[in-house]
Amino acid sequence: MNKKFLSLVLALVMVLGTFGNVFAAAATDKKDVKDVPKLTSTDAKVQWLIDNKIVIGNADADGKADGNMALTDPIRRDHVAKMLVFALGEQDFAAKLQGVYRPFPDVELTSIVNGFISVAASKTSVNGVPIIAGYKDGT
Repeated sequence: MNKKFLSLVLALVMVLGTFGNVFAAAATDKKDVKDVPKLTSTDAKVQWLIDNKIVIGNADADGKADGNMALTDPIRRDHVAKMLVFALGEQDFAAKLQGVYRPFPDVELTSIVNGFISVAASKTSVNGVPIIAGYKDGT
C-alpha cells in the first residue's frame, strides 16, 4: 500500500508540476515580482534559487536549515510535502500552521518543514484520501 501511495503522490507531483502556469496568479504590484536573470549554467540557476530562498536545503535534527541542498539524494517526505503545498497554492496556509500544528510526533513544531507537512496532512485529494498520511503508530 505504501509503495502504491508513494507512486501516486510522486505521479501527482509530476502532473501538477506541468500545470504551473495555469495556477500562477498575476502579480498585483511590481515589488512582488522577482527579477529573474537569464542564467545558463545549472550552478548559477541553483545559486539563484538559494539566494532568493526559494530552496533552503535540508533540515538538521533540530529542524533548522543546514544549507545542504542534497541535490543527488533521494527525495524525502518533507520535499514531497513542500512541492505539493506549492502545487496546491497553499503556501500561506503552511506559513500560518508553521509551529502551531503538529500532525506527526516525529515532526517538531520548530522544524522548517512543519507547516508544509501540516498542510499536506490536513488536506485531502479529490477522493477524500489524505495527501500524506502517517504510519499506524502516528509517525
